[in-house]
Amino acid sequence: MMLTDNHTHTRFSTDSEASVREQIEAALESGLSGITFTDHLDPEFPLDASMFMFDIDEYFREISPLKDEYKGQIDVLIGVEIGMRTDQEELLNKLAKSYPFDTVIGSIHVVEYFDPYYPEYWNKYGVKGGLELFFETTKRCVDMYDFYDSLGHIDYIFRYAPDKGAGFSAKDFPVIDDILKVLIRKDKALEINTAGLKYGLAEPHPCSYILKRYKELGGRKITIGSDGHKPEHIAYGFETLAGYLNGCGFSEYVRYAERKENIIRL
Repeated sequence: MMLTDNHTHTRFSTDSEASVREQIEAALESGLSGITFTDHLDPEFPLDASMFMFDIDEYFREISPLKDEYKGQIDVLIGVEIGMRTDQEELLNKLAKSYPFDTVIGSIHVVEYFDPYYPEYWNKYGVKGGLELFFETTKRCVDMYDFYDSLGHIDYIFRYAPDKGAGFSAKDFPVIDDILKVLIRKDKALEINTAGLKYGLAEPHPCSYILKRYKELGGRKITIGSDGHKPEHIAYGFETLAGYLNGCGFSEYVRYAERKENIIRL
C-alpha cells in the first residue's frame, strides 16, 4: 500500500461534490499517512470560462485549520492541478506563483480549445490525429512551463478516445519520448495516476511502456495519486502499485511539501 495520496479533489473542483473533511476521513480509513488536495484550476475553459476555477483564498481558509486538527493522524497538504495550455503562459505562471501551494500538478485538459472528453474533439481530429495532437500539445506545454512539480496523467487521453484508442498504443507516438526527455532535463516528476484502473483500463496512467521508457531514459522521479473525486476513490487501486512500480524499475516515489521533494520508499 502506498502511504500517501497526492492527487485528490474536493467540492472546490467543479467535477466533485466531496467535502475536504470527507476526503480526509476516507484517507484515514484507507490507512494513509498523508493526503494532498489538488483541485482544478483551468482558466477560460472552453465550455464555460469559470467552470474549473475556484476561490483560492477560501480553499486555503478551509483546508489550513484541518491540517492542525488532523495533525498526528494524517499529514494534510494543499496543492493544485493547473491545466496547461499553449495560449495562457502569463496567466498560468501568475496563478502558480501567487499562492503557497505545497505542490503543483501540470496537466493537459484542453487541446486546441477542445476538451477531449467530448466527441467533438474526436469528430474533428479522428482517433490517431486526436491522440497525436494531445501528445504534441503536452510536449509544447512541458517545454513552455516550469511552474509544475509533476506532469499529471500523461496518457489519460486513451480513456476518452473512441474504443480506448481503437488499436493504437503509446508505442505508436514517438513524441512521448520527447515529453519524457523534457521532464528529465527539467528535473520534473512523472505522475502515476490510478484513475485509469477506475475507468476500466488494464494499467494505471501511465501504462508500463511509458513508465519503463521514462526509467530507460534516466527518469527517477515519480509521484503517486488516485485522482479521487469521491471518498470511495481515495487510494483507489493503491494495493497494486508497489508491485507495478517495482516491475517497472522503481523502488521509491516523491511527495512534495512546500515545493520541496520528500523521498518515500515503496
